[in-house]
Amino acid sequence: MCFTGLRYEEVCSLKRRSVTEDWIHPGIIGKKHQRSIPLNKHARQILSLYNCREWGEDRCFPVYSNVTMNRQLKIAAETAGINDPVGSVIFSGNTERRRNIPKWQAMSTRIALNTFIMTAFDTGINEGMVMELTGHRSLAGIRRYESALSEMKKKEIGKFDDLLYPSPLERGR
Repeated sequence: MCFTGLRYEEVCSLKRRSVTEDWIHPGIIGKKHQRSIPLNKHARQILSLYNCREWGEDRCFPVYSNVTMNRQLKIAAETAGINDPVGSVIFSGNTERRRNIPKWQAMSTRIALNTFIMTAFDTGINEGMVMELTGHRSLAGIRRYESALSEMKKKEIGKFDDLLYPSPLERGR
């Protein structure tokens, strides 16, 4: 999902006949627009790990409920020590409560799509292509990621501030 932009329900319904050597053609009943997603080497490697297994109904992957998959992701992330704090917003009626939680608690299948989109923007893929790859139909849905990416870049560039090199002004003295 992180390397293709597929949603969890698309992965669950992905059939072997929908995957060629270079493309994935996900198809969910009720979707009018059939996407075609080119495979990158990472997606190919993951698909090859599951290639020789039988999951029933000609599926590419085993199918778990979204609740079960999210629970397993949280367990794996906690075991891996993914503990950085992240902001969480909980709404109760009209009341908004913000708090920081360990990142493993925020893990869900939705994060894979977010990861794909953020990585695509970070590598320079334009928003039109990201929309095509992920199946987003509105620019507003995609542009919210661009603002997050801008904030992330601003934060990352701040790491230069922590370098112990003398500034050009100090060196010129």
